[in-house]
Amino acid sequence: MKKLISGVLALGLLGAVANAESGIFAGINVGLPIVSTSVANVEGGFGWTVGVDVGYKFMFNDMFGLRGYVDYYFAQAYGKNNLTLTQNLVAANVDFIYAPIELIDIYVGIGAGYADYSSTMPTAATAVVSTDQSGFNLPINVGVNFNFGASTVSVGGKLPILSVANTFRSWIVKAEYIYTFSF
Repeated sequence: MKKLISGVLALGLLGAVANAESGIFAGINVGLPIVSTSVANVEGGFGWTVGVDVGYKFMFNDMFGLRGYVDYYFAQAYGKNNLTLTQNLVAANVDFIYAPIELIDIYVGIGAGYADYSSTMPTAATAVVSTDQSGFNLPINVGVNFNFGASTVSVGGKLPILSVANTFRSWIVKAEYIYTFSF
């Protein structure tokens, strides 16, 4: 009897996986970084960001799935007094996917990685003040995906929980195009 139940469960799981849209994916994105800082005499700002990601998406069934991926972001933000903040962020991420309807899915997840921030600000005497920080970064990922077969358009964000000893924090709002290679 146990073998029969195990067999039925295995066939059900294989059927769910066969019907799901799983596969390797790659994406490119653009966005808006909102940077804050606790460095004395340095204020955060807004700017632009570009990024790429690559990973694997696995749907357990038509409604639930996971994706694991690595992403990279380059951002520049501009603040008061000709301040320029530059950021590089690379992280490994895991997101939970919930798809209430076929066209739309919602994701929430977490990343862990490395961030490098630098800021430059010309002073009144034309000298340049520079502040560099780098270290561990822990963002939360949230967003909505609009699925069109293998193509996905995503709107989301990366929200920092922990960022470079809390000196710099970068909230990234992004729009992304993702292509999934199903096998």
